[in-house]
Amino acid sequence: MFTFIYNVMKTNNTQILGIAAGIIKDSGLAALSIQKLAEKLGVNRKELDSHFLEEDNDIILIILLAFENDLILLIRKIKNRHTTPEAELKLFFKGLYSLFLQKTHYLSILFDKNLRQRNNEIKKAIRRIKSLSVKYLTDLIEEGKDTNTFKTPLSSRFLAHSILASFRSIMNDEQRMNEMIIELKNIENQNIKNEV
Repeated sequence: MFTFIYNVMKTNNTQILGIAAGIIKDSGLAALSIQKLAEKLGVNRKELDSHFLEEDNDIILIILLAFENDLILLIRKIKNRHTTPEAELKLFFKGLYSLFLQKTHYLSILFDKNLRQRNNEIKKAIRRIKSLSVKYLTDLIEEGKDTNTFKTPLSSRFLAHSILASFRSIMNDEQRMNEMIIELKNIENQNIKNEV
């Protein structure tokens, strides 16, 4: 259902995603709401309801769908290079890291402390993204084992999960830095308001 919604809204999604990303980048995920999005878009909140944005979780779902799409495009782009499994592994994580640097709002959502309490559609999107990553890495490691590029007795699926967990830890540190920057900006803005 939400894939259909995403396709229907594609023309408006770029603007909605850009503004939502800006809100997250400037004020954090907690500041993201339909009301705030409507204000930034210069529209009435009811107009966003007509675009299938009825609750704040709908914005998060649209961002997750955009991330899933970006991840699929990254994997296709790498696969089309027809390179070795080792080079492909490096390209994947380099591309993923670059994607997170360009679109830091993805990290804010993936490391959201309330993610497990969000609605089922968001949970399903997270599971799809995780499954996509694990399957891609498992297949890549298997290919590397078949060509003797990767010589390990460990299960490919176990390795895929371990590699993703390590990368997640690195990205978690990156997200903490982003949150600290937002917090410093908010403190600075508050100090400026207090001086005026």
